[in-house]
Formats: sequence, C-alpha cells, structure tokens
Amino acid sequence: MNGMSGLFDQQLRALLGDDAYRVAAPALVHSHAQACALIDAATVVSFDFFDTLVSRLASDPEAVQRYVGRLLQDKHGRGDDFLAIRKHAEAMARARNANAGDVGIDTIYAQMGGDRCWTPDLVSDARSLELQVEHDMLVARADVVALMRYAKQAGKRVIVVSDSYFGRDFFQRVMTTLGMAQWVDALYISCERAARKDSGILWDCVLEGERVEPAQLQHFGDNLHSDIGMAGTRGIRAAWLLPSRLSYALQGGHLPIESDWRDHLLLGPVIARLGASPWRVQHGVTGIQFDDANDLGYALYGPILFGFIAWLLANPALKAASTLYFFAREGYFLSRLYDHVRDVAGLDALPKSEYLQVSRRLALMAAQAQEFDPSQVIGKGGFRGTIAEFISVRLGIEAQAAALEPEVAEALTREIELPDDSASLAKVLTLLEPQIRGQARAELDAFRTYARQVGFAQDKATTFVDIGYSGTIQHALQRVFERPLIGLYMVTAPNAAQVRDEGGLAFGCFQDALYHDMRPERFMHYTVLLEALLTAPHGQVVRFRVQPDGEAVPEFAPEGVAQRRFGQLEAIYAGAQRYVDDLLALGGASMLAVGAEAHAPLMMLAAKAFDGGVTIGDALLAGLSMEDRYSGNGEVALADRLHGA
Repeated sequence: MNGMSGLFDQQLRALLGDDAYRVAAPALVHSHAQACALIDAATVVSFDFFDTLVSRLASDPEAVQRYVGRLLQDKHGRGDDFLAIRKHAEAMARARNANAGDVGIDTIYAQMGGDRCWTPDLVSDARSLELQVEHDMLVARADVVALMRYAKQAGKRVIVVSDSYFGRDFFQRVMTTLGMAQWVDALYISCERAARKDSGILWDCVLEGERVEPAQLQHFGDNLHSDIGMAGTRGIRAAWLLPSRLSYALQGGHLPIESDWRDHLLLGPVIARLGASPWRVQHGVTGIQFDDANDLGYALYGPILFGFIAWLLANPALKAASTLYFFAREGYFLSRLYDHVRDVAGLDALPKSEYLQVSRRLALMAAQAQEFDPSQVIGKGGFRGTIAEFISVRLGIEAQAAALEPEVAEALTREIELPDDSASLAKVLTLLEPQIRGQARAELDAFRTYARQVGFAQDKATTFVDIGYSGTIQHALQRVFERPLIGLYMVTAPNAAQVRDEGGLAFGCFQDALYHDMRPERFMHYTVLLEALLTAPHGQVVRFRVQPDGEAVPEFAPEGVAQRRFGQLEAIYAGAQRYVDDLLALGGASMLAVGAEAHAPLMMLAAKAFDGGVTIGDALLAGLSMEDRYSGNGEVALADRLHGA
C-alpha cells in the first residue's frame, strides 16, 4: 500500500493504538484509483456490509436498540428494559448454541418469549420495530458502493460477507432500498452459515462457495480483526477502508463515546455524512472544513435547530397558546422549520405560527409613547458612535440641528461609548423628549394596527419565539400592550430579568440564565453562528405605515450583506432541514422527544462537537454577516466575530 502523510499517520496511530495501527497501515486503501487497481487484479470482490458499504444514522449500534425500547415504551408502556432483555436473550441463545457459529434474530426473539413479562404480541412488535428501525437507520457510503459498481462492470463476481444476526431478507431489503442489490451476486451471512468472520470459519465457507484460490479474492472491510486479520490468515487479499466514525474522528470530529444514547442518535447523521468517504481525510486534515453550504447546514446547524425545535415543541407554554409568534428577522427560518416539523410529525394540536414583523428599534420607540424612559432606550449593552447616530439607529429619529437648541444640536455631534456615557446620553434624550414622544405616538398607532391584523393584540396568552439574550423586545412590548408575555428563547442572558418587571416569563433552551442554567463565558462567543444564519430576505423593519385602506405595511431598512447573498443562507437552511427530515423519518414525534432530552445540540453550539475546530471556507464565510447598527458597529463579518475582532 502507499505511504501515508506524516500528520495523518500520527493521527491514525494515536486513535488506533500501536498494535491496531500495525495491522491497519499496510492494509489501508488511500484512494478510489488504488481500490480499483486492487479490484482489477481479482476474480471475486468481497465487501463487508456494516460500516463499510453502509453507515448507521447512529454513532453506536446500542443506541438503536435503546431507541427501539423508547418506541416500545411510548406504544405499550413497557420497553424501558428492552436493551437488557434483548442482550440477555441473545446471550442465552448463544449459550444454547454452545457459542458455536452464530444465532439469528428469530432465535434471539424466541428466547425473549421465555420472559413472562414480555407477551407474544410485545415480542413480535419489538422484533418488527428493531428490523424497521435498523433498516431506516442505514445509509449507503457512495464512494464504497461506487467500488462495488466498478467491480461488477469490470466483470468480477461481487459478494457481501457479514457477521450479523440479521437474515437474508433484511439484507436484500436494505440493498434494494439503497440501490445496490443489482451489483451483488451472493451473500454470506454468519447466522445463515453458522459461522463467523471473526473466528475465520466464515472465510472458509466463502472460499469453498466461490471455488477460488484465496489470492483471487479481494476483500474490502472496516474491522481490523475479522476483515483484515482473519481474512489474511486464509491468504485472502484484504484491504482496509476507513469507517465513517474513524474518518470523522480523524477530521477532528467529536465521538460521543461516554455520552447519553440520545447523543449517539443525534450525532449519528453528522458522522455518517462527514465520514462517508474512506479517503476524505488522508491528507493531514486537522479540523472539520465546510466548503459546501448544504453540508454546513446539515452538520453544524441541523442538530442545533433540531434540538431547539424539539425543546420548543415540548414546552408546556404551548398548551395555552393559540398562535406561536416568531419575532423579528431571527424568526424567519425558525418559523418555517417549526411549521415543517409540525406538519411532518403530524402535530396538528400545537399552535399555528405567525412570523411577526418587529425589531428592537420599533418596539423601543413604540414603548416610549407609553412611558418615556431613556434608560430603556440606552439599555445595558454597548454602543460606539455619535449621539445623532445613536438616536437614528435606536429610535429612527433623524434630528434636525437647525430646529434644536444650540446646546442640544452640539451634543448630537458628541462621540459616546456605552455603557460609560449612559448618564450624559440620558440627559440629551430627556431634552429630546417632545420630539421622541411625538414620533413614538404615531409609530405606536401604526404598530398596534398591524398587531390587530395578525391577532397579536387580541391574543390573551401571547407566547413567542426569538433567538434571545436580554429580552429587549419582550420588555418593550409588554409595556406597549400592557400585559405580560411568554418568551421562548434559544439563549437567555442575565439581563433578561428585565422582562419580569411587568410579570413576563422568559425561558432559554441552550442557556437559561433566569433559572441559573449557565454555560461557560466562552459559550456566548459561538452564538454568533446563530446570528449569521437567522435573518430574513428583507432589511430590518423600521416602522409601519397605515395605508388609505387601513392596512398597516412594514417599512424596511436597506438590505445588508446577508440579504444580498440570501441564496446561500437558503442553501444552509435546506441542509439543516434535511438533517431534521432524516431524524423525523426515524420516528417522528418520538424522535422529537429524544431531541428535547439530548445534549448533542448544545455540544454543537458550544463548538465541542469538533475537537479540532471548525473551519468555514472563504467563499461561504464571505456571505455570513450580521447587522449590528443597534450597537453602532454596522455590518460585522462572521469571520471577525469568530476571531474575536
């Protein structure tokens, strides 16, 4: 085999250990071309099945069985002990067979029938569920299937050899579903042959059945013992293909070895996608590199958004809501995903959604008509610029110096930096109170008209969704509509306590500061990833104008970088939705319940899923930007925020 690059070689040795590395290194296939050359020299080409031709959408096979137990529990009120019962039944079946050869799934489930608590109907349903879930969890590794196709088209005999308790019908069904059945001439399955690869005996069956000399058989597999070592003892030419988990780990991906089984389910699709190719990482890759918008959406944003939507759907606040309002531009994609999940999972009893056109500027200005409060406008965040720029971006007021007292006009040109200059700024705002309140009253009337149009003004149990932090919009709207609101956020910061002033509630998914569920300080640094995606195809809503027919229509600020390159954001969102669909296909509402309990989405958001770091390609990164005029920063590139600029 060809030599490996130094860095990849070091990484592989570190992950495998010295003994396994000595077996792996000479057998490793480095490229499609090299694999094809091996096929050309063979008469019969053999492929292992699990983790070679296919990957599971779960990073640990045991997690699949735990999920089957969860489905049984949901359906029958019994199943929390499924994994233990299933393991015991398999052990007993093997013991009855004197641990010779192998046992099939029917034998295992027949043994489960000996437990009086497991009725025949429950055992039968468990068997059907396991087969269906295992089938649905499997995805083809396109690069390896391409080798199978190449071998068949080159006139080789193609076989599949697998240690498995699944029978021939299961394999045929999976291969047909995944479009590879037509390339396979024969199956050698351990439970059918009463012989296993890992003992070497199944290899004897293969050589006898194929009637070839060992050197004429080329095998491709992922298991260093059964696929490489035991095949080699028979003289079979065996080549090692990196399995998805190892390919992913070599890129710096986090393997949830000690995590909850739910994390194995939620990270499984990411591992299967990023680790799909056996040769993607054989050139010294030291971190996950995203150059494709769809991949970025699927692998990074998908678990985060799935976890949030799952948490949202499980929140008790939804029971009292007739409509779930998604605030500001951040709600544009979130409302679409909520509607999509609600429809696909058949959750019609949950409230319908409404994308509410609002912004901090609009809400703050409307609140000033109710009660002039400079401290609310100033807040506790930062701002850098002139006072004129401050009142422009925070209140939408373009103060005309000629119409002002000289003292005020001069003050507008003064440079400030918040929070240090809060006191002096409050004095200037107080001098501008008549102008501020006059414009605020007009904007409040128009906004209330819009709120009546969408039902927000009349809703008595108003619940809304936003990306979060300090709850500024919620705090302002509680004053505008003179009633408490319930905010469901991705993240809350300690400043969100301000919503309690008017009796409101605020809950955070990934960080819930008001209920003392805090993350390390560095965690907030990564929430810029959310801000970069969660925007809308239009500029920020500035105010509403009431038309002659009485309809209130929004007036938008100019578009920013994100709006001009919104097609890229749509592609990222499409990838995230595909991830969500892959999980929903495994169990719908049941998988949502798993997602609401898992830690994997938080791991992604905290960038802990990628030990080697995440790199977003320059072309993608150029379109990821955030508007921060509210703090006087204008357009801020994601690259600058990620690097701490």
